[in-house]
Amino acid sequence: MPGVDIVHDLDQFPWPFPENEFSIIYANHFLEHVGNIVQTLAEIHRICVADARVMIRVPHYASDNFHSDLTHKVAFGYRSFDHFSVNGKIAYDFYTPFKFHILHRRIKFMSPLRQFDPFRILGIEAVTNFFPRAYERFVVYWLPPTELQFELRVIK
Repeated sequence: MPGVDIVHDLDQFPWPFPENEFSIIYANHFLEHVGNIVQTLAEIHRICVADARVMIRVPHYASDNFHSDLTHKVAFGYRSFDHFSVNGKIAYDFYTPFKFHILHRRIKFMSPLRQFDPFRILGIEAVTNFFPRAYERFVVYWLPPTELQFELRVIK
């Protein structure tokens, strides 16, 4: 494709980049397609400099977008990155030697009507993100979101 410098299967490790190469990575709807999410996150961590930003967008596990694409392999929820973070609610230390700091995370709804977004106007998205655990436990399948957005900082 025009303008593409490197073509690589992201399920093949290591990726063709040196360590500490990038200060920002945009993972826009690709993490749900990888075969090994832990190894993929380790590779992202490896190729990033200290304090790099990793901007992530993935479908929420309750989204029809997640379930309708048969190539999706990994489901994500609000707390998915807690296991790899120094500031998450879970913050397990035994999963991996690499860590991220969660700077921001948000459950997002998308209205089919671009001009009229009832999720924002009625405050549904705000309430959902104020009580994300309760939302995911009790309401998520009644009012499913579209995606999750995360901003992580690489800890080295």
